[in-house]
Amino acid sequence: MHKTTVQGAGNKVSTSGWVTPGETALASWEKATYGNKAWADVYDN
Repeated sequence: MHKTTVQGAGNKVSTSGWVTPGETALASWEKATYGNKAWADVYDN
């Protein structure tokens, strides 16, 4: 399983929640020319 987390320039955080392998994780983010951060967390059971 994995989830995608996005932190926008205004420090607003959005997450996709946990999704099963093979599915696409979607997280929305603020529109900004810079300052967006995104990362994925992977949970392997």
